[in-house]
Amino acid sequence: MAKHLWQSTLFVFAVGLIALVVANAPLIRAQVITSGKPRLESASVRPCRTGERGNRSAPGLLNFQCVDLVNFNGFGMIQWAYGLDANIPVTGGPSWLASDLWDITAKAADNTSDWTMEGPMLQAVLEDRFKLRVHHETRQAPVYELAVAEGGPTLTPFKEGSCKPIDPGMRTLPPLAAGERPCPSGPGLARKGSNFVLAGHRTSLDQAADLLTRVLDRPVVDKSGIAGRFDFDLVFRSDETTAGYLVSGANAYHPMPSGEPLAQPIFTAVQQQLGLKLTPAQGPREFLVIDHVERPSEN
Repeated sequence: MAKHLWQSTLFVFAVGLIALVVANAPLIRAQVITSGKPRLESASVRPCRTGERGNRSAPGLLNFQCVDLVNFNGFGMIQWAYGLDANIPVTGGPSWLASDLWDITAKAADNTSDWTMEGPMLQAVLEDRFKLRVHHETRQAPVYELAVAEGGPTLTPFKEGSCKPIDPGMRTLPPLAAGERPCPSGPGLARKGSNFVLAGHRTSLDQAADLLTRVLDRPVVDKSGIAGRFDFDLVFRSDETTAGYLVSGANAYHPMPSGEPLAQPIFTAVQQQLGLKLTPAQGPREFLVIDHVERPSEN
């Protein structure tokens, strides 16, 4: 899915981004960016010196601190800039892309939106300052297929008209008629003691496959052939297969105290709670391939 859906989830942001502290490290250099992307008034890149990681971007201002260019949980600056789903791996390039940390700051010539600053304008910084060149490629790779388990699905269909859809961008709920209730806010992941709850509301099985992709260690492809939308709360415990960025970013292997009994692993939970199954297979997967990248030279 598009990065906007998941960047709007507070849970995901809280995983890796904390308050910024302005560093006094010397600038590598600052200059105007004009390389075919939206114009920046100025930009600077410098090595991280504080160890404080975070994001204080705002309209007209790009401000990341102590970030790596490629993060295998999905939030490196290359993934961020090119709007990549965590399901789209970045491949190629030197090892320092995932180890060197940078402060990246840029200012637009006008009050450009956050999304433009963190998308096309961040691309401009990476392409100008790091000489980054990339291309997309589709390859055969390991996936999981989501199919109907023996005994058939046990899904709960969503009842149209049972709730009022709410625009996720609204800060306050609109007025509701007597007896009317808002629909749940949408898909997401929550901790419940040592377990996780993957919630889907008004969710198709194609969307459910995308949710599972963000939890598991490989993409999930819907092969169920089931149409319609469903409500579910999938409760599972973490194991070696749940290496997706939502779970790994939530400290999955550090259980929280709770009176809740430990749930089944996700493969068992999908079968017992949804009447579906996950089967290893090979399928097409998109990759972002790094053709060229350089460390910025210090002056």
